[in-house]
Amino acid sequence: MNVRSNMRKLVEEGLGIRERLHEIDEVVQSDKATADFLKLLKDAESELWEGCEEFIALSFIVELLHLKAISRWSNKSFTELLKILKRALPKTTKLPNSCNDAYKMTGDLGFSYKTWDACVNHCMLFRNETEKLDKCKICGASRYKKMDADKCNAGGKVCGTKEKISDDIKLLALGPHMDARRYKGYIINGYRFRIKDVDLRRKSQNSGVMLNASVPCFASRKDNNPVVGDVNFYGELTDIIEIRYSNSMKFVLFRCDWIDNRTGMLKDEFKFTLVNFKHKLYKDNRVTNEPFILATQAKQVWYIQDPLETDWYVVMKMMARDNFDIYSTENSPNITTIPQIMPFDTQDFDENQTKAESSWVREGVEGVEVAWPGESDIRTDDHGDFTN
Repeated sequence: MNVRSNMRKLVEEGLGIRERLHEIDEVVQSDKATADFLKLLKDAESELWEGCEEFIALSFIVELLHLKAISRWSNKSFTELLKILKRALPKTTKLPNSCNDAYKMTGDLGFSYKTWDACVNHCMLFRNETEKLDKCKICGASRYKKMDADKCNAGGKVCGTKEKISDDIKLLALGPHMDARRYKGYIINGYRFRIKDVDLRRKSQNSGVMLNASVPCFASRKDNNPVVGDVNFYGELTDIIEIRYSNSMKFVLFRCDWIDNRTGMLKDEFKFTLVNFKHKLYKDNRVTNEPFILATQAKQVWYIQDPLETDWYVVMKMMARDNFDIYSTENSPNITTIPQIMPFDTQDFDENQTKAESSWVREGVEGVEVAWPGESDIRTDDHGDFTN
């Protein structure tokens, strides 16, 4: 087959082994790496599926990766494409399971590539020491393509102008650092949180999480006019991760097992909220799941098991440490909180204070007059104690 012979020739020439095939045959028995390579090459030369005459496995994967490179597909989208192709093509089709597997297969055979931005005037490549430059150091041309202002308008800000991009946007565009920190506990918003695995070894409970979010609410499937309302979501904290874009830009994320509000939450006759942890929002680990929230969004709750329905737990909302609510309701627009522990200044009493200056009066209660005996009516015994 022409495709098979062309791909083999490409591999042989790329690795410089075309003239040394007889030498490889002699050492293949003693060199395990060479034997593994030849086995991999043989597998890659096999038909894409039995009876396929257009492609072999290697050529098909190389063309897909080439299309990925010129179309700028993400690794995630390429993996999803491979999954769809495996479902659509015959079951005997020999395709890798993921983008990483495809890279490994072609990389082991000597195929690898990198992409770099180039100057529009072909002066230089933006790589190595010039990788972070915004313009060509030879001709001064901009590294980025200028868009038509009439065709590009996002949020009232027109791209292609000289408007300066903020440093925060640049950092976000570069993505977070590859290394992240993981915590077992975290204190924020006046709450002390701990992950569920730690709570299982303690008598106290600090892994309950509540998120209040504004979401569109539909009356039915045919409702085309949703109403935005606040909805509470309840879950258990399972992981705490800190991602870093720079030393000054860090975000702490809470990963939670969320309850499905449709099947795992209800209100009883006493208006208590109950949740069932057997009805979780995400049952499978899929890329479309959204289990993370910002730590700043989290509020703490704790769960009490219902003595009759043991699968259900009553939700109890926690008050932030050092604060408590006075003279307000949950729906009050102006909630007043004061510290639980009132700070008192040092009290200095003047030794020369008179009775009138140090009197104590309770306000808001009608006073009761008590007759005070005159000094002549006060009697003392020989030891100076008062007597009747």
